[in-house]
Amino acid sequence: MTYDVSRWQDRYQPYLAFISLIIGLGFVYLVIVYPLTDAFRDRSQQIEALRFQLGKYQQIQDSRAAIDAQHESIQQVVAQQQNFLVGDSSAVTEALMLQLIQQQVQSVGSQIRTSQLLSSIKQDESLAGYGIQEISQRVQLTMSIAQLTELLRILETHRPILQIKHLTVNPVRGRSSNGRLLRYC
Repeated sequence: MTYDVSRWQDRYQPYLAFISLIIGLGFVYLVIVYPLTDAFRDRSQQIEALRFQLGKYQQIQDSRAAIDAQHESIQQVVAQQQNFLVGDSSAVTEALMLQLIQQQVQSVGSQIRTSQLLSSIKQDESLAGYGIQEISQRVQLTMSIAQLTELLRILETHRPILQIKHLTVNPVRGRSSNGRLLRYC
């Protein structure tokens, strides 16, 4: 029995060509088309994410004017109330605080014996966003209990706000015409 190859080629050649075409198209799809469509899909997702982020930034930019106006109005209210010491630098603020304390001490009829800056200005963590800073100074005075009471009342009710975090009262030997003298720091 002889097998005729040409007859087989003629009969199955269209099928082989079709199968070769399918395999070739599949190879082209896997090597060229699929990576391109996948890259296109990834780029489309990145573009959408960037558009969404741009929309957020535009909302922030659009609300910036309103926020700036609100910030300015708050600053004006704070400036009018004069609740806090305001200085161009930390040294100026420290000097303003000492001058304020000195004026109040003189108003009750006493004088500052010594004054010392205890620590540099530090930012209070709970008030960090508001620009409020703490200045610590040690002040030694000699005065009577009545003068001390009056000074504390003035400091508590006076603007700008001053807080006394630590008060030490030491009796001093000797008396004056007003009664007992005390030194506190």
